[in-house]
Amino acid sequence: MVKDIVFILFNGYGSSKAWWEYDFGKYDTANLSKVNFLSQLKKLGSVYTFNYPFFDINYYFTPKTKKLTSVQHKLDEKYKPYSKNIHFNIDDLDYKNICTQVHNNVIKKYGHDKKYVLIGHSYGCHVALLFSKLFKRKVLFNVLIDNPPYHHELIKENKKATDKKKKIVDKFIPTNDHLQKILSKIKNKSSSENVNKEIDKVYALNDYHSGIGRLKYFDSILPVYTIFFRAYFSKPEIKGKKLWNEWLIAEKNEVSKNNTNFKYIVCLDAHHFVWYSQEYSDNIINEIKCMLQ
Repeated sequence: MVKDIVFILFNGYGSSKAWWEYDFGKYDTANLSKVNFLSQLKKLGSVYTFNYPFFDINYYFTPKTKKLTSVQHKLDEKYKPYSKNIHFNIDDLDYKNICTQVHNNVIKKYGHDKKYVLIGHSYGCHVALLFSKLFKRKVLFNVLIDNPPYHHELIKENKKATDKKKKIVDKFIPTNDHLQKILSKIKNKSSSENVNKEIDKVYALNDYHSGIGRLKYFDSILPVYTIFFRAYFSKPEIKGKKLWNEWLIAEKNEVSKNNTNFKYIVCLDAHHFVWYSQEYSDNIINEIKCMLQ
């Protein structure tokens, strides 16, 4: 264990810190397999995990069937993936504000004299990249696991989806007061009440600000050495998988044009939560060990 290092883990979209330790890939069972990624990481240094407060609204989500509702209740009791205390403002959705809050929390817990290794998954990768830019002197390197394509043109193409979300935001959550009213309704729901429509509105708000953030804070120059772990489909039968493979190739070419301080590792036919595979989990840990030598 390296005493002066803190691993900061940035969760993916809609997930929680519990995803690093348990396999949430199966949604029809309340008995989850434990994965050893987090325990292996803790042997190398201190580990800081956290939940984005805006994804804790999943605590109040109502599944479509009684069986899935029962499963969710058992998961909540056993693994506690989300908190019922949802307190946040619109400004808290901004990537820069997320980074600042995480940085302040890490300093509060570990002090000022630590170096950081950032591990991001999916949505969390773009936040981690910005964090490494804002606090570059403290970050040793980034590990990005199956991130949305870090490619400027592809991010710009996503603006159409962002604009659609803006229409929902303008209609239902144009101000922070509107957000607080919706959150209040969600938090104070009865056990039989379904507030999924309100949750969807909050997700639209987050989608909108996430789309803005990816474009606003994009930088073609990587702030620090970055290791990409990317799932790639050997037999992409459906359009979505073919598109994902195309994005991966475009991203790698884009990153290569402007950077030499990176490594690109393809994880063939991996789950989006790449570390759920013991093989790929070991690969990630071994790459981190090599970087720390």
